[in-house]
Amino acid sequence: MRRSILSATIAAMAIALAACGVLSSTNQTDDPLVAVFHGHEAAVYAAAVDPDGGSALVVSADATGGALLWDRTTGEMVRRLEGAVGAINDIAFTLPDDSGRSYVAAGGTSGRVYVWDVATGVLLHSLTGHSGTIWGMASNPSDSTILSSGSDRTIRIWKPGDGSAVGVHSSGNDLAFEIAVSPDGRTLGLAGHDSWVRLLDLGSGAGPRDIGDHSGYVTTVAFTSDGEYLLSGSTDNTVQIWDVASGQSIRTISGHSFYAWSVVVDPDREFITSGSWDRSLRTFRFDTGELVREIVAHMDRINDVAMTPDGRHVLTAGGDGVVRVWLAEP
Repeated sequence: MRRSILSATIAAMAIALAACGVLSSTNQTDDPLVAVFHGHEAAVYAAAVDPDGGSALVVSADATGGALLWDRTTGEMVRRLEGAVGAINDIAFTLPDDSGRSYVAAGGTSGRVYVWDVATGVLLHSLTGHSGTIWGMASNPSDSTILSSGSDRTIRIWKPGDGSAVGVHSSGNDLAFEIAVSPDGRTLGLAGHDSWVRLLDLGSGAGPRDIGDHSGYVTTVAFTSDGEYLLSGSTDNTVQIWDVASGQSIRTISGHSFYAWSVVVDPDREFITSGSWDRSLRTFRFDTGELVREIVAHMDRINDVAMTPDGRHVLTAGGDGVVRVWLAEP
């Protein structure tokens, strides 16, 4: 995508849907495409939504280090977040800290964690500590700390306000390709490059616990809003649902023809939405695994999926350089 802002007119939607179409849906009346964000000049690798329910901000990041902050209600690009070097692999918002400030944090091929002030867009920190590429970023909702996972097989914890390093954990036998923090802030889900799904107790600091594996490396993890289940996607093209307490897999969901790269679940635990390198955005019923909608969402692979706090919309970050916003419920 080149410069400009949201394509939200009927004509722009029609153009986008000419390349990206709904293959099947239980909802035949509503156009699922809500908006298209233009502004990146390379493949978009990551997207995140401000977890503050009163905010309409979203952020996206690309293969050149470009990070853009958007207002999803108006479609306007609020500002560019400058200063990152190299590709950004993942990006995350924090909730406001004790000072009332919110932050965006990103990591990628430079091995540095970049932290920006959301209100001003100022780059506050370029943090060192990892000895290789950073793959996953997350924020802890209980204390607004930032977590990063790297190819050095460590999970590092940072305070975004002053940039201090406050903890480091092992990611286990291999790097964590992506990480997710449970809603209570006590547990970290790890997407293992060695095909294992792991859980790390952030309170005790004990080494990560293997709970199960895929037949390909794990690309993504996401908790349900109650923290009872962890979802994982893999290069085996499947999504699995894990019971956090028992560590048992309760369901395997198939359907993608290529890597299941990113997955989210709505707050009511009714629908699972996954984005794939097969370019499709698929929605499944949580309780049955039934496919209820399939959208060819991009002209290139989907690299990330994010959901708004109310569960009404999902964002997709595409290898075609655009970010799209979709109705979440089919």
